[in-house]
Amino acid sequence: MSKPLGEPKGLVEKCWNLSEVEQAYRAFLEKWTGVLEKVSSLKSNEAFVTRILLVHEYRKFLNIDPDLPEDLLPPNWIGYTAYDLFMKLREELTPKANEFFYKVYEP
Repeated sequence: MSKPLGEPKGLVEKCWNLSEVEQAYRAFLEKWTGVLEKVSSLKSNEAFVTRILLVHEYRKFLNIDPDLPEDLLPPNWIGYTAYDLFMKLREELTPKANEFFYKVYEP
């Protein structure tokens, strides 16, 4: 049952399909959760490429997630979990990725 448009949640339902955004976050989590366990075994060049792919994929959410206040989101918003995974992966990949970059970069 949709909310009347005068209510903030009704306006949110009218403007954004949060279930589609949530589905995209679920797909991101499915794809990237297992990568966290493999980071320590990656070579520096693999970490570099993986970090680029991770950032490229996550930045798509900037176009589809309206970044609403928590009280306007569905309960247990999965976007927070996806963000936490992104940040953790980026943090874990960065030392090896930077190592590779500085090996091949010539100023």
